[in-house]
Parts: sequence; C-alpha cells; structure tokens
Amino acid sequence: MAKGISEIVGEADGAGGSGVTVYRALRQLFCAACGATIREGDLFTRRALSGQGLRILPRCSGCEPFTPPGAAGARSALIEALLTPPAGEANAEK
Repeated sequence: MAKGISEIVGEADGAGGSGVTVYRALRQLFCAACGATIREGDLFTRRALSGQGLRILPRCSGCEPFTPPGAAGARSALIEALLTPPAGEANAEK
C-alpha cells in the first residue's frame, strides 16, 4: 500500500483568528505559495484551488501562520508551579 501524503492533526487558530485545518506531512512536500520545503512530520495548512472546494495546495507555516493545536497559550499546572517562586522566597529576596 502506498504511503499517504498527509494526515489531519486538528483545528487551529489561523491569521485573524479564523479556524484552519492543520495537517502533518507524511512525506516531503513543497509550499504552493513560496516553494519552501515542508519536511516529513512538519505541520502545514492547505488552500483550495480557485473555483474548487477541494483543498489540495499545501501552505507552510510561514505563508499561512497558525497556532498549532494544543498550544493555545495555557500552560499546565505543573509548569506554572515550577516557574512561580514560593511566597516565602519572593519576600526573602527583597
């Protein structure tokens, strides 16, 4: 069976807050806008041809910026706890 080109990762926030579908490259592709290499494993979006509904033109994250799924800016409680100094230490340094 032939290896696929890409797989859907999920929805992400695109430029201007619009929702875009994000794909993971299963083999090397080229950005349809700038010709940059989209390496295997890289995330990218797709655009439709003019007058067509099918999204077939890959776009690199440089040409079509997006926030990757799961990176909505919220950090886990563990990371917050590690990065926040205890209350006693904050007062002791002053």
